[in-house]
Amino acid sequence: PETNTFTIRFGSSLLLHAQEDRHLIAAILAHELGHVYTYSSNPHEKEFLADEYGLKLFVASGGTKEQFIQRFIDRAHGGSDTHPSDQERIKALSEVLQ
Repeated sequence: PETNTFTIRFGSSLLLHAQEDRHLIAAILAHELGHVYTYSSNPHEKEFLADEYGLKLFVASGGTKEQFIQRFIDRAHGGSDTHPSDQERIKALSEVLQ
């Protein structure tokens, strides 16, 4: 049988922050699962889809939209070729679950 595998990588500084904030690791894992269950060939769209999926999963698990945005998006890096800026991501997430 065919098996698909996925790798999630974390930087050590992120894991240090996660020891102090359990919502942070939950938000990140929810976002990373979004990469497994959504797809886009556009790198920015791929991140937006993972953010949206992650937010919905995080809220369904008992977190709040504000916790997700605060603990995940505010600690993300600025915009790049592969990731939208924090402001773009926060704006997109603010329109989810209204």
